[in-house]
Amino acid sequence: KLLSRDPTRLITERLNKQSKRLEILRSLRGTDAAGLVVYAAENGGPPVNLSDRDFFRMLRENPGRGLVINKPVLGRMSGEWVWLFARPVLRPDGAFDGVVFAAISIRALSEIFSQVKLGENDAITLRGADLGLIVRYPMPLGEQPGINDTRVSQPMRDALAAQTGR
Repeated sequence: KLLSRDPTRLITERLNKQSKRLEILRSLRGTDAAGLVVYAAENGGPPVNLSDRDFFRMLRENPGRGLVINKPVLGRMSGEWVWLFARPVLRPDGAFDGVVFAAISIRALSEIFSQVKLGENDAITLRGADLGLIVRYPMPLGEQPGINDTRVSQPMRDALAAQTGR
């Protein structure tokens, strides 16, 4: 019975079911080998090609790489800042056949951070391996660092260097 059903519909239904398990997820989607989003938990909108995105190119060029955690990007389908986690989709012979990815809402991460009781001068900051800003709560008054901003204080750089030996 399952084999007679449309595989695109089956995959989309599975993505939809999985996406409801975590409120922080903005979306779960999949592309074909050319980068066209063909599987999405939500319907509607024009086709979107993601072949120029870093995570897609990394996995297409090295499908054995496994999980790629991308810098936050402004979602082409959602229009909001998201943090992407992607894995390759491989054919039975190991050839690249697209990607499946989860987009985590930066806004939702900020809302989670806002629930932590902080002292008057405290903040919570999540940065990537390149020190690019993913989310911070609360944002400082005055100059507003943007998402992916890599500027950090010299004491922070010194502390990180001492920890990593760089």
